[in-house]
Amino acid sequence: MPIFLFKSLVFLASFLLFQVELILGKSILPGFGGGYLVWGVSVVFFQGALLLGYLHVHLLNRYLSINYFSKWIGFLMAVSIFLLPIQVDRLANPSYQFPAVIEIIILLTLTIGFPFFLLASLSVYSQLHLASSNLSEKTNPYLLFASSNFGAFIALFTYPVLVEPNFDIPEQLSHWAILYGIATLILIALLRSVPVPKEKNTQAWDIPPKKKLAQW
Repeated sequence: MPIFLFKSLVFLASFLLFQVELILGKSILPGFGGGYLVWGVSVVFFQGALLLGYLHVHLLNRYLSINYFSKWIGFLMAVSIFLLPIQVDRLANPSYQFPAVIEIIILLTLTIGFPFFLLASLSVYSQLHLASSNLSEKTNPYLLFASSNFGAFIALFTYPVLVEPNFDIPEQLSHWAILYGIATLILIALLRSVPVPKEKNTQAWDIPPKKKLAQW
């Protein structure tokens, strides 16, 4: 059961990351047109937010114990729910007070920036949590990679086939917000069912030498 929570959280986080990129990329088009600039700036924004999420985990893991780190992640996820669902009118009706590149970044930051940043943190955090736990799977945190990749694949596959043809943008964002809430509940369940030690931090790659040799 505990490892299922890890896999579910990583899968859902990856799914939500890739789906919201497609939803918001489409949402922002009416206000700026369908040129390459809109898609290009959106991709740069999402990649930048992804890197910030990774940096967030790295810094917290370096300066905080995994115990406090876990509580911090859970708190931020719970608070971020109140920012949802995203208001699509804000994206579709820009003010045009700034150059398009700047305004796209501002709009994406104000609407999805914080939740996206937290979702980007979950995959790496889950590896650290697993590596710090007493579960037998702790020696191979890389097993979560498969769940993450599968979540991304399902998101990219289902959006043009199932989501876009059957739901308008507000409905897509509402359903996305519900799944985000479910991811938060899974994280809380994980924190309660798999406690982490109060001692030193553990890197996700802290694998015994024999296991490392087997992985490579």
